[in-house]
Amino acid sequence: MKLAKINYANTVVELLDLDSQPADNLDFYYIAPDSGLYSGDPVLGGSFDPREGLFSPKTSSVERVLVITSVVSSNHGQTVTSGDFSEVTCPVGTTLTFTCELRGAEGAILPVDSEFIAPIYKRASGNIVAQRLVKTLMTAGVVSISVPLPENGEWEVNESGINSRLPIERRMTFKGIKMFVYD
Repeated sequence: MKLAKINYANTVVELLDLDSQPADNLDFYYIAPDSGLYSGDPVLGGSFDPREGLFSPKTSSVERVLVITSVVSSNHGQTVTSGDFSEVTCPVGTTLTFTCELRGAEGAILPVDSEFIAPIYKRASGNIVAQRLVKTLMTAGVVSISVPLPENGEWEVNESGINSRLPIERRMTFKGIKMFVYD
């Protein structure tokens, strides 16, 4: 069975050929494009309009990648950050300040001024159990986001969450970050 894996920003993130359909979760859903119920061809990075049942090719010709360039913690001695900024471990009550850059295909900062909402998800057993929203302001392609962490648990910011409220021409690639907050 051919399936298109679609995130909740309605972007095709993977094309699969499986014997059975995986279980849906809160981050993705699956559609069998060959079922006759949908039109268009799914392509990676393309979009899906659930109201029309239509797959569309990727329309943004400019690559936009949001890259974390630094993480500063209010609890320096008790915070551990991975070298690639994909994970942070810190105690409850810490405020993390992330600096990110919006880069183009050659790695240069794109001089974009923008606002967007960054959802921060709390996970338990792989499922989203809570969400917080942080408003961000990007100036000349650089954004600084301060995130207070008053509650323990596994928290994350991911690409599908950031893009979920953006029009397709403003969406960006983002590898995401996980925050492990302990008592």
